[in-house]
Amino acid sequence: MRVLKGCLISLSLTFLTLILFISLTVFGLAFTLDRTVLNAGFVTSEINKVDAATLAEGLSNQQSTDELSAELKSVMTEVISRLQPLLKERMGDVIRPVISYVSGSSQSLDMASVLRDNVLNSDFVSSVWDRLDVPTLLSGIDTSQLVKEIVGDNSFDELPQNAKYLLPYADDIIINLNPWIKEQLTTYADPIFDYLLGRTSTLNVDVSLSPLKSNLENTLKTDFFNSPPSDLSGMSQAALEQYYNENYAGLADNLPATLHIDQSTFGADSQANINKALSDAENPLKQARQYVGYFELGFKLLIVLMILLILGIILIYHRVRAASRHLGIVFLVYAIPEYVGIIVGQNIIKAQLAHQQIAAQVQKIMSKSLSDFMSPLSILCICLIVLGLALLVLSFFYRKGKATS
Repeated sequence: MRVLKGCLISLSLTFLTLILFISLTVFGLAFTLDRTVLNAGFVTSEINKVDAATLAEGLSNQQSTDELSAELKSVMTEVISRLQPLLKERMGDVIRPVISYVSGSSQSLDMASVLRDNVLNSDFVSSVWDRLDVPTLLSGIDTSQLVKEIVGDNSFDELPQNAKYLLPYADDIIINLNPWIKEQLTTYADPIFDYLLGRTSTLNVDVSLSPLKSNLENTLKTDFFNSPPSDLSGMSQAALEQYYNENYAGLADNLPATLHIDQSTFGADSQANINKALSDAENPLKQARQYVGYFELGFKLLIVLMILLILGIILIYHRVRAASRHLGIVFLVYAIPEYVGIIVGQNIIKAQLAHQQIAAQVQKIMSKSLSDFMSPLSILCICLIVLGLALLVLSFFYRKGKATS
């Protein structure tokens, strides 16, 4: 009878230990997911760690010289550098309610409202324009060279010479118009976004171009005579005035008095297409919410199961020393190989990345993200190793204490 009882106890301990070990393995993966991809703080933190300007520079350096010139690369990097703090902040504002909905913390999600409140509004447009700081941005750019790089050498050469002469003066025109441009953007951004997102059924906006026409005429004329094109610098004042009057006088008069913006400006189906795109984006999120709900329930039940398994082992032994030693060994047998596997796996993946044709900046970001993603599991393993050692020490000193008494 005693032999049979011992066999039953051994089988029970083996079964509970096996289930506990499997549960710890599954719990480690679930814990990692819960603390990373299902955690808005982790996602936004990873986004904030990415230096978008450096990343864009690294990617652009992989492009051939024919695709991106040094001038265009410089402008692109500078623009991203100025905008990335704001863009990261607003991306976080968009990501948080999405993850909150998917994880079940909030009951509903309206992507149109999320975008409207955080990105598609006059405040965001104004902030973007302020951070661009167009006057200082243009001060370091050769406008003629930039236009040439954008449109291509062939297209640029086809431009009339009179049009090429105007390019160096575009900077002053835009700089002088900077306050007016910002005013128009902030004034009309909200009604345009409301229409595109389906909050209003009609759109009827008239932007007065009188300041534009006046500035264009005055700035162009002043700059032309103060700093004429190099090809015309040898002309007398009278010859310059004649050339200007023949080619540029009344140029502003060709612009309309107002710029009319209505539904046809964006296309008849623009509102419907945007609403459909937002709806198509919400449907997968609803499915993800359902699956994450199952995941969260399973995660909680798994914790309860592990507690019951540990209690079962303790009850079977009914002795502190034996139970502590057994659980300590289980924790160490799981945590030590897992932790070693994490370190080895990360090193292998990083080594593989180093041999790929990937920009160094991208490799650095991927390596850092991998380390951050595995960090919760690493911390869990370290905690279990410490706990396992503590239980083994407890079992040793508890035995010694009993022996002494």
